[in-house]
Amino acid sequence: MNMVDSPINEGRAVVRALGADDLTLYRIHTGNLGFVEDSIRAMGDLTLLPPLAKSYMPYPRIGRLVNFGFWIEFADAFVGLTLLCVSSWDNHHGFTTTHIAEPRRGMGFAPRTKPHLFHLGFAILGLNRIEAGCGISNSSSNRSIRKTPGFVFEGRLREYVLRTDGKYEDENRYAILRRDWLELYDSSSVSVIVD
Repeated sequence: MNMVDSPINEGRAVVRALGADDLTLYRIHTGNLGFVEDSIRAMGDLTLLPPLAKSYMPYPRIGRLVNFGFWIEFADAFVGLTLLCVSSWDNHHGFTTTHIAEPRRGMGFAPRTKPHLFHLGFAILGLNRIEAGCGISNSSSNRSIRKTPGFVFEGRLREYVLRTDGKYEDENRYAILRRDWLELYDSSSVSVIVD
């Protein structure tokens, strides 16, 4: 099933969840937003609420969805948030980001979400390129991206990130191409749950 031409139905696209091994990503939409917010509060990491409100809800652009936000579940427990956003349908580009709840950080969950998101981006949405980036001072995110098979460091964007202290910071930029994904990942290992 190709989501690029799928209709938007009550703020949700066709894919409801993506699963691989013991990690499942569930699509965030208006019908489960309260549950996700309650899960974040229960984890005690309220720093996830602003990105949830700003970036994780689906919204259409030119009749197509561009944000595919998910909450991450491991062993029936909430772990955090992860996102695939289509930055250009015309050029088949997207980017991904992940926000892991503080009690679950450092456990390798962020890189483990990437096979799911790569499957969505490359196999379902037809993207050719998926990027990731983070501020140069964010050593844990840089380490997490470098651990993800296929991501290649492509350079540094000068003064790209505006920090909460009002100062600009350079961002390291990484990307994986569809051809790299085809060589490195087994698409059949990701199960797609649809509505």
